[in-house]
Amino acid sequence: MVADPKIEDQFNTEGELRFDDGKMRQLAGVQIFTTGEHTDSAGNKRIWTRSQLTDIIKKFNEKIPSSVPIKLGHTSPEHTKSIANALNITTEVLMGENGRGAARLGSVNALAIQKDGTLIADFQIADGIANLVESAMFNTVSAEIIPDYQGQGPVLSGVALLGADRPALKKLE
Repeated sequence: MVADPKIEDQFNTEGELRFDDGKMRQLAGVQIFTTGEHTDSAGNKRIWTRSQLTDIIKKFNEKIPSSVPIKLGHTSPEHTKSIANALNITTEVLMGENGRGAARLGSVNALAIQKDGTLIADFQIADGIANLVESAMFNTVSAEIIPDYQGQGPVLSGVALLGADRPALKKLE
């Protein structure tokens, strides 16, 4: 087993998590959300329309918010530890100070809406993370949408990669 690397050695000069090989890869056409009635993780029901998803895309293209991170979310401590081991980084880097998946594993770099009302995203993520997604360690995602961001309507604020946990929205492929 590889010795646990130091936390401070795992970030680049911009303070972002870095991976050993530094290679990034694009995953295209990832389904992240869809129109219809959905119940969020807090039990709130809401109907999302094509128009609202189009507004989310418009805001994204206007850089509102400035970036949309891909992060590890909703996972058990055991799952997080196995991911950290696979990436040769400390568990604390993935868990963050509050244990809620603080590491930025990549970013959303494009959004589009399909004819059926499904919101799809292109991810720019570290090669090691892409391998874990393709091997089904992360087989679902959870879109983080702020319904009214600074009075400007709904925006996509993040996408959590999920492993063992199921997202609140269960009708995506």
